Amino acid sequence: MTRQFAAILVSRLAGAVIQALVGIVLARSVLAAEYGQITAITGALLFWFIVCSVGIPSYLGRARALGANDDVATALVLNIVTSILGGAIAAAALLLGLVPIDLAGVLVLLVIGTALDKNVDASLSVAIADGERLRPAVSVLLRRLTTAAVFFGLLLGGLAAIPAYCIATAAGPVLGQVHASLTLRRAGVHVRLASSWRGVLRDSVPFAVNDIAIQSRTLDVAVTAIAAGPTAAGLYSAAAKLVAPFELVSSTLAAVVLPHATRMAHSGARRAALLLGAAGLALIVPAGVLAFLAGPIVVFLLGEQYADAALPLAILVFSLPAIGLTSPYSSLLQGRGRHRFVAITSTAFAVATISAIAIGAVAGGAIGAAVAVLAVTTAKAVVLFWALVTLQDASEA
Repeated sequence: MTRQFAAILVSRLAGAVIQALVGIVLARSVLAAEYGQITAITGALLFWFIVCSVGIPSYLGRARALGANDDVATALVLNIVTSILGGAIAAAALLLGLVPIDLAGVLVLLVIGTALDKNVDASLSVAIADGERLRPAVSVLLRRLTTAAVFFGLLLGGLAAIPAYCIATAAGPVLGQVHASLTLRRAGVHVRLASSWRGVLRDSVPFAVNDIAIQSRTLDVAVTAIAAGPTAAGLYSAAAKLVAPFELVSSTLAAVVLPHATRMAHSGARRAALLLGAAGLALIVPAGVLAFLAGPIVVFLLGEQYADAALPLAILVFSLPAIGLTSPYSSLLQGRGRHRFVAITSTAFAVATISAIAIGAVAGGAIGAAVAVLAVTTAKAVVLFWALVTLQDASEA
């Protein structure tokens, strides 16, 4: 597991750096309010497609680890169907007046890219459950490098930043989809209705609830925009995008942990929780160093117009240890059969997070929104940790 985690983490971090460079150039090429608008729409699309995926990406890892290959094949069909339906609904919403019509056309490309990206990630859950290291890593780098190459190429060719970004965001996942299909074929996985699709949906629902609750964090920019205006949203988004690469450690570990947790005992999950908790506490010191340097980092990367994003960035940096723990903690509990508890807990904290961000943004703009994320995420990490350390094997009960 350690080698697989390391390989996938390195690729995702490299991909995140590439993605961050694209985001930095986009931010420097448009006004803060425009940046806030485009990132709010992107976040809303990410959330929408998590809703549409009905928990299939997380369910696939556990089903493959249990050897339920017919359910895996059926789940992959459902994943494609929900991606297509979700994309059609999102595109229709954009074209029918959700955004100005002159912007809607290029934003449809964001819809296509996001739908394909989520479909690819779900397919790769099978490879991760099989212990694959190379192919999941290659997929991430292939998508991110293609997106960056297309974006920078179009900018150099004279295209405006937002259309260039939308085109590039669709280009990477197209190649990723081809690669994912080849990966499934090599693993001998057939995409077909081999079992009851209703049964698969029933089993994936608890995973869906947790995935939706976690992904609701991507609505933070949109909520901040509604509560405090597009400029405050742009400042908050700038800070959030700079810490996003570090959050990949958590999501990568969660993806790798879930199938392994399915095979371990409760006592192993408790030990893993304690080790992860110790690692999270150790991150507080480097987080403090990064927070101290937040001002120079923001100005250097994004320019003077984003100088007011320094304090939100410093606050969000301190939330990283807790963010880093919540996803793998959830995966450990899901692997041990506590997916319903995770679903209920994640839903409660999702509502708390969105509500706190709205209140914080009204009270303190981007700074208030960042404080809300820090407070609620820390509370969630504590609750999940307690649930893990109190797990008991049958022999211990």
